[in-house]
Amino acid sequence: MMYILAAELRSALASEGPAGPAEPSDVAASPLPAIDIGVTSQPYFHLKSSAIEGSGIYGDGRGPTQIHIIGYDTLIRLFDTKYYPPSHSLAVLAPFLARHRLRVHLRPGQWGERERQDEWIGQLGGGGKEGEGMLVRLEGKKEWVGRMEVVEATEGRGVGVSSSRVRKALREGEGVEGLVTDGIREYIEREGLYTE
Repeated sequence: MMYILAAELRSALASEGPAGPAEPSDVAASPLPAIDIGVTSQPYFHLKSSAIEGSGIYGDGRGPTQIHIIGYDTLIRLFDTKYYPPSHSLAVLAPFLARHRLRVHLRPGQWGERERQDEWIGQLGGGGKEGEGMLVRLEGKKEWVGRMEVVEATEGRGVGVSSSRVRKALREGEGVEGLVTDGIREYIEREGLYTE
């Protein structure tokens, strides 16, 4: 599905007609951006990032800037210190957020309205906050907020899209038009995914 999405993104960026999946030799000559898909078994974003950087694919061990696409619910987990034992400190995120970026998709309604989510994100610069039913100690830096692009779907079925919503719609026999791209919908239908 990630390969399909990458091909569709490149096609959407092309000025004329669908370009389809690009072969590695085509990517280098193309004016369109290259899209890499990293696969790792690491559970945390800072470890995923390190695994990709250390893979040797990019030569110097650092590689290009990574953009991690996450929902607001995942952002809350990313900054929850309970996931970083034994110190339970966000210090492990510093190298990751110094080099890489986050694209955060807000979840209006499900996690409070946009203003509440914006307020939470704005508090990353310091202090502590009790919220979302758990103690979240925000030891972040103001620069981290600058490494985030915060977006929100404003209309249609795309509002509140998440993988959980797509799986639920499929299990309940609903269509997923507007929740996924056409190529991904066709793949899901062809493979019979998420129906049980």
